[in-house]
Amino acid sequence: MQKRIGIYPGSFDPPTNGHVDIVQRAAGLFDEVIVGVGVIIGTTLLIVPGVLIYIFWSVAPSAAASERDGVFLALSRSQELGEGARWKILAITLVLFAISLSLQMVGNLLAFLLAIQGAWGSAMGTFGLAIRGGFGALGNVIAGTVMASLYVELKEWKEGGSVEALERVFV
Repeated sequence: MQKRIGIYPGSFDPPTNGHVDIVQRAAGLFDEVIVGVGVIIGTTLLIVPGVLIYIFWSVAPSAAASERDGVFLALSRSQELGEGARWKILAITLVLFAISLSLQMVGNLLAFLLAIQGAWGSAMGTFGLAIRGGFGALGNVIAGTVMASLYVELKEWKEGGSVEALERVFV
């Protein structure tokens, strides 16, 4: 007779009594129960390198627009400019993420409050989408402006120069 093997994958972050209960019940149904906790490790292995790459290439769009040397040179230029300022770039990125998240929450809250009023009827779906889209666009404008300014500041820090270069980026 073959062994009956049960597999229970999950994040288990944090493990709860409910997880333990399911494993105990599964132990009564199967000869062996394999609990898959590798999901956390796999997620970490994808998220951490993604954040590092984002920090390395954070000013690549501004470098591409300003220096016009092509995509690959802009990526290496971004990495070069960010050397020695990685923690500051991470802090700026986290602040921008918090601003973006706050704007999304405000947009969703406004759309929700208007929806529960019921005065707009079927047009509320379109209007709510426009509200959320407007707040999302505002977050993108703020992030783009900050990243373009960061590019100019990093370039000035590494190579010297003047702040007037900031005007050329936005014109």
